[in-house]
Formats: sequence, structure tokens, C-alpha cells
Amino acid sequence: MFLIGLKKNSGKGSREFDVVILDPPSFTRNRASVPDALRGYKEIHLRALRMLPPGGLLGHLLLLASCG
Repeated sequence: MFLIGLKKNSGKGSREFDVVILDPPSFTRNRASVPDALRGYKEIHLRALRMLPPGGLLGHLLLLASCG
């Protein structure tokens, strides 16, 4: 997973960012693993949301072409 946090809020030890952009990996290549993939996507989005203050922005990169 690729995670970018922008405009880090001030505060010692703060793990909050005003903007978080996710570029998650492909969790599945077949129908059988879709339920596990959905759980994985849910988990990384929940973790990203915890890094945002109220009013923060969550972006999700979506690639429609395969590179390999």
C-alpha cells in the first residue's frame, strides 16, 4: 500500500494529516478471494480515516489498467 499524508498538523507526535491519499495494492486476482480482498480494503480505509482530523480529505487512487 502506498500512503501519502499532506499538510501534517502541528503537535508533537501527531499522526494526523489534513489529506491522506491511498494507492492500495491489488488484493485479488480471482473471484474466490473477493471476500478477503474486501476485508483488506475496508481495513486500510479505516486506518487512513483514523489519521484524518474532522474535515480531513481521503483520496483513493484507482488504476484501471494492469501494468503486468
